[in-house]
Amino acid sequence: IWVDEVAAGLLDSRFLVRAVGTVSELRSEKDQGDAAARTLLGKATPFVGRATEMTSLMNVFAAVTSGPQAKAVLTVAPEGTGKSRFRFEFVRWLAARGEKLQIWIGRGDMMRAGSPFAILAPTIRKALGIADGEAPVVAQAKVRERIGLHFAGAELDRIAELIGELIGVPFPDENSVQLRAARLNSKLMADQLCRAWEDWLLEECREVPLLIILDDLQWGDQQTVDLIDAALRHLRDRPLMVLALARPEVNELFPKLWAERGTTQVPLGEL
Repeated sequence: IWVDEVAAGLLDSRFLVRAVGTVSELRSEKDQGDAAARTLLGKATPFVGRATEMTSLMNVFAAVTSGPQAKAVLTVAPEGTGKSRFRFEFVRWLAARGEKLQIWIGRGDMMRAGSPFAILAPTIRKALGIADGEAPVVAQAKVRERIGLHFAGAELDRIAELIGELIGVPFPDENSVQLRAARLNSKLMADQLCRAWEDWLLEECREVPLLIILDDLQWGDQQTVDLIDAALRHLRDRPLMVLALARPEVNELFPKLWAERGTTQVPLGEL
């Protein structure tokens, strides 16, 4: 997409923009974990005024890894107060530590707000290396390859099929009575998805900590919130950290978010 100088300057740092003469080309969206901090006149702006809030995140992460235990953090702030920068600096701090851990990053989309698994599905797809528009057979192979790191035989088939269902990579059900039955019963499907999600995440967290970041959760969905709650409950003695960032309206959409799991509140005030 070709954009002029003004539009290029207004684009968020998560987009890849290449200058071509007097115009710029909007190429793609960067991986959110690698997106650079905002710049001003070509120079990175300093990260100031958030020492207390950053210390809170660091302390939660330390508790998650030393316990180990599952913990959630909710950061609520109005638009434009630096939630994305806050998240970026926390990820950069983790990278500087050199520890082995997984970081899955998802972002709410206003156009898909409320759709089932609107945040969680693309988050998992990215973690599995599945690109948009990828051939179904290729995407299915990537799901089975990742699940196959922890499971084999019938368990591999069960969990791969259900995780595929969750993220929009459907498997054929001709030889799977369980999958076929779940597709005919929404309650059974929800229960089976939750069980497969818990079983898989339990193994993913067995060797290294897992950080799941959900940005713009005000555009999230109840199904994602419920599965995260299930993970926090089922993996309470595993190194799992969930960081959700959202605008204040999230408190109306999802009141007392994961409160029973002891969610830590880290609000961001104006600088």
